[in-house]
Amino acid sequence: MFFSAIVVGIPTSISFWYAWKLVSGATDSVWTARFIGSCTGFVVFPVLTWFLLGESMFTTKTMICLFLSLAILFIQIFY
Repeated sequence: MFFSAIVVGIPTSISFWYAWKLVSGATDSVWTARFIGSCTGFVVFPVLTWFLLGESMFTTKTMICLFLSLAILFIQIFY
């Protein structure tokens, strides 16, 4: 268990740092990188819980939050 955490954790940490550097450098704002990371996480989480755990993502609350996250994501990328 500890070995798999090391094997997966180190490349994930390096990838996260590199992605943060690229996004904040491309947008000249760490706030944009923060919003993109947060919204991306919320877009991926309902899909994975629906696919892997069988929990429905089609509730009113989840769909509203998903729509708002997508709206924030598109604003940060295209505005």
